[in-house]
Amino acid sequence: MELSGSSATGVGANMSTPETLQAQPRGPMARAVQPQPVAKLTPFQLSQRGMLQPLKQAVEGGFHVDTPDEEGITCLHWCAINNRLECIQYLLDEGANVDPVGGELQATPLHWAIRQGHMRVVVLLVKGGANTAFKDAQGYNPLHVASQFGFMNIAAYLVARGADVNAKDNNGRTPLIWAATKAFSSDLIRCLMALDASLNLRDSAGNTALHYAVAANNMFAVIALVHAGASKDVKNEQLRSSIVWGIVYLFLAIWGWVMGNNFFNHGYKPGESPVSMSVYFGTKILFAVTTFHLFWPAVFADGPLMSLPMKMVVAVNIFLLAWSFYKTHTGDPGYIRPDRSTRERVIIELAERDELNGNTFCPTCAIRRPLRSKHSAVTNKCVAKFDHYCPFVENDVGAWNHHYFMNFLVFFVMAHAFFLLYSFQYMYHAKPPGANVLKSFADWCSFSPWVMFLMAQCCVHLTWVALLLGMQLKQVAITGLTTNEEINMWKYDYLQGYRRSPWHRGAIGNLVELYTHSTDWTSVFETPAQLHHRATSLARVSASDNAPSERASLLPPSTPSSK
Repeated sequence: MELSGSSATGVGANMSTPETLQAQPRGPMARAVQPQPVAKLTPFQLSQRGMLQPLKQAVEGGFHVDTPDEEGITCLHWCAINNRLECIQYLLDEGANVDPVGGELQATPLHWAIRQGHMRVVVLLVKGGANTAFKDAQGYNPLHVASQFGFMNIAAYLVARGADVNAKDNNGRTPLIWAATKAFSSDLIRCLMALDASLNLRDSAGNTALHYAVAANNMFAVIALVHAGASKDVKNEQLRSSIVWGIVYLFLAIWGWVMGNNFFNHGYKPGESPVSMSVYFGTKILFAVTTFHLFWPAVFADGPLMSLPMKMVVAVNIFLLAWSFYKTHTGDPGYIRPDRSTRERVIIELAERDELNGNTFCPTCAIRRPLRSKHSAVTNKCVAKFDHYCPFVENDVGAWNHHYFMNFLVFFVMAHAFFLLYSFQYMYHAKPPGANVLKSFADWCSFSPWVMFLMAQCCVHLTWVALLLGMQLKQVAITGLTTNEEINMWKYDYLQGYRRSPWHRGAIGNLVELYTHSTDWTSVFETPAQLHHRATSLARVSASDNAPSERASLLPPSTPSSK
């Protein structure tokens, strides 16, 4: 499939993305086949290699920091593409032009650094005054380049520093269009949308980001754009909308069939089609109705299970089961709400600490991600101390409703145990007098197949929920980990080297924390060990002569410094 105007302005046009300059060096670097003595290296070669002291000697000997080589490439270009931070800082301190134009593409050092994904170089250049709107010979500004190469962290930093998220290149293509074409991951696309990228802007041929995503067969981009509300009936200059969307719906249908609507494709919004919850909760209503209508009025009401105190226990248990289910289903699990007023500041501070990555920053919500939190794929929100998403309560389980979920499991197991006891007592009294157990069981099955059916369901549900309760108790009381942390422990740096949670307080302490919410998990960005180390460092710094300058670098990650 081709987009309208593909011969001139489509996906492939003008898309000869610049060569990897570091892999194919030009000029002095290309000629440096054999190692040379430092004294024979040019300042450009010294910049490539990051040899700071010889470079200083060259500058002090009369070499001007803005002098280009025969291809118009400056020392700052070579430092930027090779990630030479100390040399870059030195050149800037010596008054080097932060935006010299050089090379075949007439690009700046910022362009060169972005193509290689050097986040720290990008931060250093932008702080030094680099122009984030400058276009190279192809018409690409730094944000276009970051989007082409799929660098979510660099794109977020550039936007936070003032780059126009909807800036167009010479052919009218926006960063979102480039991300939909080249970034086969949803992180960059969601990040740009969270930073207010327009979904339906067109290029010079009338194509939107969705047109490009379909043409590139980029399902991650298609799904993200459709769920964000991108228009599905925008026509380009050749009126290809119907063809495009025939392909889109075909891919979406196959994707939904394979992955499942409820969990991976957001096939329904919570509350619109809660099939799992309805079927699951409906069986519990049948259990309760059978207990009250069939068992309690039975002729064997004089048994110990039918005493008034036991009936009160069962009734209270059923009420608490319904109440805990309601609280788990409707309660806030600990959603972390984006704060647009501090969004850019948070991105800038994370980038300048070299911490702007998927572990610390949620690209979908554009927020700093607390430790133990996770973005829920079903509810599309970040949840503090995320445990898991439960389809049977149709809600995430997190910091603020985990205790309700634990109560729900406990009362669930108790209610089903009572139901089985009632069922067995009912079976015992319903058997013919003098019949053996097997004969009475067969007679009972024919006498009340309904109770037999409910008993079978009860056994199934009781088994797996009891196992789930045991697993939850083990995680809460013994390891202090969440389900998400147990499954994805290898992903989280703060869990490396631990067999238990860094916040483990013992069985009683963990349960107390679970029910009292003594920790605000929406603002936890350091482990206890990190907090102790920082406190020790601050105490040591406070006794030194240069305390003010060092203390600034020891600010806690959770405490943004004033700008």
